[in-house]
Amino acid sequence: MGGAINMSDTLLDVRNLTVKYKTSNGMLTAVSNASFTVEEGQFLGLVGESGCGKSTLVKTIMGALDNNGKITDGKIYFQGNKIIDANNELTNEKGKWTDISWIPQAAMNSLDPIERINKQAYTIAKAHTDLSQTQVDEKLKEMFDIVGIPKNRITDYPHQFSGGMKQRTLIALSLFLEPSLLIADEPTTGLDVIMQDQVINYLEEIQDELNLSVLIITHDISVVFEMCDWIAVMHSGQLVEEGHIERVYDQTSHPYSILLQESLPDLRHPDQELKVIEGDPPQNIGRMNYCSFANRCPWEIEECTAVSPSLETVSSNVEEDDEQHDHNVACIRKDTVRSEIHGGER
Repeated sequence: MGGAINMSDTLLDVRNLTVKYKTSNGMLTAVSNASFTVEEGQFLGLVGESGCGKSTLVKTIMGALDNNGKITDGKIYFQGNKIIDANNELTNEKGKWTDISWIPQAAMNSLDPIERINKQAYTIAKAHTDLSQTQVDEKLKEMFDIVGIPKNRITDYPHQFSGGMKQRTLIALSLFLEPSLLIADEPTTGLDVIMQDQVINYLEEIQDELNLSVLIITHDISVVFEMCDWIAVMHSGQLVEEGHIERVYDQTSHPYSILLQESLPDLRHPDQELKVIEGDPPQNIGRMNYCSFANRCPWEIEECTAVSPSLETVSSNVEEDDEQHDHNVACIRKDTVRSEIHGGER
């Protein structure tokens, strides 16, 4: 295990992580120098377009990178101990599902159609714990109760459930081993609006009831604004803005975050014209020594294509030690952008 870090409330600590994929065109940078933390009891939303590196980041945390993927820099710590580094050295893999649980994209399709749910739960438990089938059943019943499914349904087959119930079943399976951190990758994708709202409500209730830390991965910034207390925005492999949800919502400062927010309908301003983010994210081959949003940014200057900006704290009109208003932005023009968008308000 790696050396301990002195951050008693920090559950997950991703430090300067860079992940690349070997392709026919060269080494594609999927994640570039990304750093963020998830604190105990925190609900953090990681948001960005499809292909921006969100899922790669999660796969790296779980030690599940594709064969052509490689960590070229950085470290990941969990509960103060290093779990993976640039040597791709994964430690404590057996305990991963008991400490960190992952609901991958298209999770509903991962249920075994010919095996009862409680038997699938026992298969998971057998790989990571010494729980008996009876103990697994009792724990699974507790989780079914929390996600709103009758306890006697744990012996049903997946085909007996609706789409929404399958999603809730996956949530129950991810929680019955009592993890400290739940990672949900696009948990509302493919569901209708009603089912999306139900899944959001269940995740919120579970997080509150179990005091669970949750990292939700999504392309929908409105889901993050609704659910989370902390947000991290990602564009083409780079983390561009992060902070407390209220602070980022009220004082959005990175051009990409601003355009994302302005692309959402606002009930308070029904006649407001929605913005469109022109262009496509770049294919980042090799070292990223530039801002990945530069070729799409209305505020771009020449220096943006020559510098890879790091996250820096932006000032505010609240007490600096008030963690509810922490706010970091990676943009060399953030002051100009903030002045134009928010009238110079800090």
